[in-house]
Amino acid sequence: MLDYAIIDTDNKKQQPFSDLVSNSKIFKKEYKTEDLLKLKDVWTDNSDYSDYPTLDTVIKNYNPVEDKHKSFVCRVQDKYVWSSCGKIGGYDRPNDVDYKKCHSHLNEKVNGNGQKKGFNDDDADVLHGKIRFIKKNGKYSLYLVKNRGNHRFVMKKLANNGEPTEHLFKIKFHDILDNKLNEDYFKMDEGDGHHTDAQLRTSQNEPQKFTSGLVARKKHFVDLFNFLKENKINYKGVMEIHNVECDEWLTISSVQLLNGGISNGAFSMYGKENIEYAIKTIQRSKDTTKETKIFNSAVLSIASVYQSFTKDQTKSTVPSSQKDESTATVAFDKKELDDFFDLYIEESHGKSLFSKKPFKFNSLTITKNIKCREHIFLEKLFVSLEAYHRNLRGRKNRYLTVRQHNVEHFLAKITDPLLKEQSYNTINNTK
Repeated sequence: MLDYAIIDTDNKKQQPFSDLVSNSKIFKKEYKTEDLLKLKDVWTDNSDYSDYPTLDTVIKNYNPVEDKHKSFVCRVQDKYVWSSCGKIGGYDRPNDVDYKKCHSHLNEKVNGNGQKKGFNDDDADVLHGKIRFIKKNGKYSLYLVKNRGNHRFVMKKLANNGEPTEHLFKIKFHDILDNKLNEDYFKMDEGDGHHTDAQLRTSQNEPQKFTSGLVARKKHFVDLFNFLKENKINYKGVMEIHNVECDEWLTISSVQLLNGGISNGAFSMYGKENIEYAIKTIQRSKDTTKETKIFNSAVLSIASVYQSFTKDQTKSTVPSSQKDESTATVAFDKKELDDFFDLYIEESHGKSLFSKKPFKFNSLTITKNIKCREHIFLEKLFVSLEAYHRNLRGRKNRYLTVRQHNVEHFLAKITDPLLKEQSYNTINNTK
């Protein structure tokens, strides 16, 4: 039998895990005494867990060897419930409960008789948690860390008017015989189960899934974190959480299409190198544009330009029998395209040769009505890009026509027939 103490959230001693917070204390912060008085007897709780063993009983009977991989269902007092908070380096979101949603669920009517459902044990799943430990002088300090069930915890507290509650848990133990386990391992192991569950639920948003996936060390999220770090891009405060100095960095609005792994999504569509060129282009001009936050679609729009216009696209767009000088030359090298964007920004924020209105990269962002990055770029910048090319090459006649293979490659990404027609007209009407 273990020599142990279950550490409750009222314990005033500094607990050793930097990511843990108390669900009960978060609830008390949200609902003051006067708030709970207004909710007294509004909802009922029909659950009865008296036939289940207590957490203390399960721990007393736990055999670290024979029960190593077993799960146990037991009742747990709310004061023993800890959560790993994503805002301080954990994987969960106990501070982001949708309280209106909890009230709405408790207010649902039962059997059409007008009675409020309250906390109904028939449709309330068990909470999930794992037992962390600290061993000192032969004695174990045990922490029950909940990794699923934030809303269920709140609803049961509300139905009991904020009074002490018992919650039904399915728990497992970390390997308490392994003295090498530490906080990073606990978070990774618990976060893996939390992240898998989060992927199946629509209630988890993009930053929450990124946080839990990163803590669980899922490869595609770790790769994305490293990519953002290497390119000095912050996202939803994730760099600060991981103690990365990022005061002067740009932030990106979303990691959509970037969070599926370096070989998938936007990286597969546009190429990692081209996305990096796009980020560097935007970063070079941030002191001029005053943009501190950049939209995801603006980055991918620029990446698409680098992809199409700095590589020989003849093979993908022009039959070999039709190749000639007008189709076989790459429009720009990377440095030339860099210079175009730099010059365009400089001119548009000074005495502009290109535009009367100072240009911002976020003007390339997709909108509710127009979701095609390539079309937006052509509407905003193609006239200037074509003029820059003629000046660069000393040409009198237009080169970037709808038949030129780099332009063809760019146009091929526009799938909406109406937008494609408009884009063709934009190019054909350029003088």
